[in-house]
Amino acid sequence: MGRVLAVVLLTLWPALAIAQQTDKDYLTRLLQDNLSGAGRVVDIQGFRGALSSRASLTRMTIADDQGIWLTLQGVSLDWNRAVLLQGRIEISSLRADAIDLIRVPSTGSGSGLAAEATGFRLPELPVSISIGALSAARVSLGPALLGTPAVVSLQGAMQLANGEGATSLSIKRIDDTAGALTLQASYANASRLLALNFSVEEAPGGIAAGLLGLPGTPSLRLTVLGNGLIDNFNTEVALSTNGQPRLGGTVHLTASAGAGRKQNRFAARLSGDVSALFATDYRDFFGPEASLLAEGARLPDGSLRLSRFDLRARALSLAGTIALSPDGMPERVDVQGRISAPDGSPVLLPLPGARRQVTSATLALQLDTSQSDRWSAAISLNDLQTSGFGARSVRLTGDGAIRQAGDGTSRQADAKLSFTANGLLPADPALVTALGSDLTGQGVLFWSDQTPLTLTGFGLQGADYALNLNGTLEGPDSGLRFTGSAAASLDTAARLSLLAGRPLSGALLAEASGHYELLTGAFALTSTLQGENLTHSQPELDRLLQGSSQITLSASRTDQGTSLQALTIEAASLHAEASGSLTSDRADLQAKVTFSDLAALGGPFAGSLSANATLAGPIAAPILALTGTATDLRIGQPQFDGLLSGQTSLALQATGQTGAIRLDSLTLTNAALQASGSGTIKSGESRLSGTLTLPQLSALGLGWHGSATAEASLTE
Repeated sequence: MGRVLAVVLLTLWPALAIAQQTDKDYLTRLLQDNLSGAGRVVDIQGFRGALSSRASLTRMTIADDQGIWLTLQGVSLDWNRAVLLQGRIEISSLRADAIDLIRVPSTGSGSGLAAEATGFRLPELPVSISIGALSAARVSLGPALLGTPAVVSLQGAMQLANGEGATSLSIKRIDDTAGALTLQASYANASRLLALNFSVEEAPGGIAAGLLGLPGTPSLRLTVLGNGLIDNFNTEVALSTNGQPRLGGTVHLTASAGAGRKQNRFAARLSGDVSALFATDYRDFFGPEASLLAEGARLPDGSLRLSRFDLRARALSLAGTIALSPDGMPERVDVQGRISAPDGSPVLLPLPGARRQVTSATLALQLDTSQSDRWSAAISLNDLQTSGFGARSVRLTGDGAIRQAGDGTSRQADAKLSFTANGLLPADPALVTALGSDLTGQGVLFWSDQTPLTLTGFGLQGADYALNLNGTLEGPDSGLRFTGSAAASLDTAARLSLLAGRPLSGALLAEASGHYELLTGAFALTSTLQGENLTHSQPELDRLLQGSSQITLSASRTDQGTSLQALTIEAASLHAEASGSLTSDRADLQAKVTFSDLAALGGPFAGSLSANATLAGPIAAPILALTGTATDLRIGQPQFDGLLSGQTSLALQATGQTGAIRLDSLTLTNAALQASGSGTIKSGESRLSGTLTLPQLSALGLGWHGSATAEASLTE
């Protein structure tokens, strides 16, 4: 916080004093140049005293392309102008009545970090800087910064000259929650002596406890203390909550020459009872004593060597070595891990989401590029239990290669994966039947920093079903687009009977190809679902699905809307098709159904029918139009069969309305029947009316003669 105020204002007044200009546009341009990208647009109001020993401004804002992120009000500067030309900036006080820091500014894409490591040095500025008092009476921090809004005061001082610097900073919360941050630090390039005293202390409900996700957001105190040569610097770290020590230890930094190169080495040794930092259910996992040991080095070329790490808790041990090249590629990995309770009891894993527990788990990962580019990994879980699911054992193994391409300009890796799960036991009996007791799977991955991730031969198999997947996955710039194909087969649908709630049988085969963008939801898909001798325990449908049946779909979605290129359904004598488009404000859909012989349904059914339908217009009021023709329909009711003999025509038009359907017209006609109707269908307010004419009552087959006409109305 002190740096924000100091950097903004230090770059302002010296330049203004030399410029001897008061034009607001000029001052704005000058600030933009001096702040060097800290914000996009600088606006100053009420600037006074550029050439005096006391300068001030009423208000200054800094904004980027997302808007204003920093506002300073009531800013004043007391300084010694006489020493400016001697290369010194001496400020007795730099103050602000109020600062509003809404968020951090956007930084742009940047050029990334250099691979090479550099030693720590203070900047050698052409001027010395001394600020006797730096203060802000009220600093408002937006929730985007720390997850919750806060109001603090700021006091501090700083000096920087000839490669030596010192700073002191005190930040105190002045809102409803007590809290304080203090910093005392100094460093000299020549002696390379560093002194550091940093502390954070907060009452219950504080910012730090909230950011760390500590259960109950307890009171917290964190201290970091160190004093010595930066090439052999030892830091003591201590963390406590609710007045009890939780974690403590040392971090040791050294610089040493090896093989003609300077290495910056580090060693961390931390331990304590961290169980209180986690939810109560997870405290048995960590136990009363957890420890971390880490030793390694950062080489001048940017490569990282973690020569040793060892993380231990009551139910956890994880240890090994890792070496990364300057570009982040692994060169050597040897990691071994195990999760198990000392008494062999189940272990609840400290993971977010649903509860997961195991009796034991192991991890092994190996790679050594000095011997080979091959890697191998294995993960196993025993007696896995989650919410609603369990497995006696789960094992995932993999091996492959990590290498540089022949010209050294790109990196690539591949993996051959294998998966087994035995003793599956879902809590839902229907899933027990559907999944079976064992699963196996496999797949091959290929990755290069110049090509998409490729998935080949990914599959999952059960006793009589299988899933297969092949394709490529592109990066975020392409919306995380997956392009490929998938297939699923089920030899007998009977295993899905409990899930469906009725007896099923037959075989299914599904295939799909196309692309899908995970970030945008855009897709283009072609798919086919084929059935063979399917039964659904509904006699008419079962007869229709005897033999082969098929559904095909071709559809896409873009930022312009969803397009249904084709949807077809075929089963025995049934053929249906649909197409059209749909946007957020308009529909344009067409469908056609042909049933050439209703005898395929079995029983008393006979005849044929065909129908065409459209749904078009604004989403708020779409119009449905339906026309259909039937010939010699028979449904097993003699009276109706007589009325429906010969050709029957149907026409309907309806309009969708908010919470209602308006039936504009409905007509049903043949030689023995004419019917029409109209009205509105709305819950609690329906109004329908219609007429029915039977010109030949003899068609009913009841021995009646003559004709009949009736009118009816329905009011709800």
